Amino acid sequence: MKKRFVLIITLLFAISLLVSCKTDNGEKTVLNFLKAYYTVNQKDFDYYQQMANDAKASGDDEYNKSYESHTKKFKQYLSNSSYKFFDEKKASYTRIADAFNNNYFAKISSIKITGTEKDKKAKTITYNYTYQFSEVNKDTKKTKKMKLSGALTVKKENNNWKIINSISGN
Repeated sequence: MKKRFVLIITLLFAISLLVSCKTDNGEKTVLNFLKAYYTVNQKDFDYYQQMANDAKASGDDEYNKSYESHTKKFKQYLSNSSYKFFDEKKASYTRIADAFNNNYFAKISSIKITGTEKDKKAKTITYNYTYQFSEVNKDTKKTKKMKLSGALTVKKENNNWKIINSISGN
């Protein structure tokens, strides 16, 4: 009985040590941001339409309140300075415009990290990536697939990896 107890305690200690030693190198931040940013669904369409209507009917206050609540989902991935730029450019709203105007939903079906570049002096990691992107026409359900690439750089901010640059892609 005592040996079993010691074995269980030892296993629990080893598992907790392995879990605590695992480092988050920013890749998860990049992947989650890309999925959130490039996914445009009915909820985003409803938000976009509401924003267009609120801006006309309610004025700037209602528009800003709605915009702020929708934009917060991206804040967790962006550094303070990147979020400020993201906010100033109204990126959470404008990212929906093309999809809405052309009547398609958008989704990333796969993302692959193709390389990393560590800058020890700046304490940053740049992730190069490719992703498979699908546009699905809302009415006809016709799908258009594209393969795109880009790079995002992350840096620790308040003990969390945050994106410090804007999206680039081709």
